[in-house]
Amino acid sequence: MEGFIDWVKPTVMDRFSCTMHKLGNCLIEIEGDRAYAETYAIVHHILAGEERSSDMIMGVRYIDRLEQRRGEWKIANRRMSFEWERNVEIGSQGELVPYPQGGRDGSDPVLRPVAVSVPVTLARVEDRADIYAAHMRFCRGFDRRDEGLIRSAYHADARADHGAYEGGLDGFIEFVTKEVHARFRTTMHKLGQVLVEFDAEGDPDVAWSEAYAICHHVTEEGGRDVADRVVGLRYHDRFERRDGEWRIAHRELRYEWLRIDALEPLDASWTLGRAGAGDPVFADLTPEA
Repeated sequence: MEGFIDWVKPTVMDRFSCTMHKLGNCLIEIEGDRAYAETYAIVHHILAGEERSSDMIMGVRYIDRLEQRRGEWKIANRRMSFEWERNVEIGSQGELVPYPQGGRDGSDPVLRPVAVSVPVTLARVEDRADIYAAHMRFCRGFDRRDEGLIRSAYHADARADHGAYEGGLDGFIEFVTKEVHARFRTTMHKLGQVLVEFDAEGDPDVAWSEAYAICHHVTEEGGRDVADRVVGLRYHDRFERRDGEWRIAHRELRYEWLRIDALEPLDASWTLGRAGAGDPVFADLTPEA
């Protein structure tokens, strides 16, 4: 293990200004105190310059043997399978300078709370599921422009720090409506891994969450999609359980990278995503009369 740390610091950590490992599907097979996992990942490696920046994007799989020792599951052996790689010019990252960015010097907010080791119980599994569901409601509410669904992810007195906006929930809803929904034809917030840690002080009704996301913001001209503003970021949240419900009490964003991709128009004959009740997801969820 020491050899891996000695290798990864000069080869990756010191070479790139930012890395972002976004996990996807994970298949786990358990055999007693051993488990075998295959995890898909897209890994971004940013080389940022004043005028030009690049992202070395790799598709990989982690093939792991995990072992449970003294009640803890940890990796005992890891192999990586490299599937593909491409280098993408992503332009200047100067636009992100005014916004809070991920720290790599010990200052990142995810390092502030020190998580307490919590035994795995059915109740804690349910807590994690409820917290994950709040993340899902936020994403659907944002992308389908459903104010009520966005609000359902937050406590009424929650605070949000998105860099461009910092304040209460009502102001955040107004900001999203005027500055995001009015500007982009559609948005898509795609979450990756979500790490939930329970309060270091032992408060059973407080948890901290770090969620990786890649967010797409589509602009159109003359009724045709022309560009996608793609942002890699992390949500750092304090969750609180009140009256039996886990919701966000405080949210901080950390921006990692930005690029703008050209788009081709969608085929009008396809089923297209829509804001509000016209979206296909609501047709599936609305009971027939």
